[in-house]
Amino acid sequence: MDWLLHGGFAWQTDPKLEFNLHPVLMITGFVFLYGNAILVFRALPGKKKTTLKILHVMLHTLSLVCVIVGLKSVFDSRNLPAKPISNLYSLHSWLGLLSVILYILQRLLVWCFQVRLISLRATRKISLMMKNSKSIFSEWCFSSLLGC
Repeated sequence: MDWLLHGGFAWQTDPKLEFNLHPVLMITGFVFLYGNAILVFRALPGKKKTTLKILHVMLHTLSLVCVIVGLKSVFDSRNLPAKPISNLYSLHSWLGLLSVILYILQRLLVWCFQVRLISLRATRKISLMMKNSKSIFSEWCFSSLLGC
């Protein structure tokens, strides 16, 4: 509630108020949206799996957007004033940056794995249609083109 008592929020027009976006967006992204994305399969057990997967991906994407905008707001609040403040001088900032980098790497690796899995499923369907000795080579070619 500290950000409400100190004048609310702003974007690049007022760097002091822009910093107030940082804790709100980081808590929303890393705690609320990320936590709900993890629990979506347990919280809604009766829904179709495809619907849950889409909701899971959407929550993770929103979480990533909140975290990135939260990082931008904290860097802007330090770099935009007439007298800039140095960045990344505390353990909090380094651990926070490391957390965001690891989260982005996790999202990229999951995305690459999913693309690879989808390409292998499509390749298996194609190779079953071909029913000849070249199916292994075509599976390898298709996977290498679509995989990461």
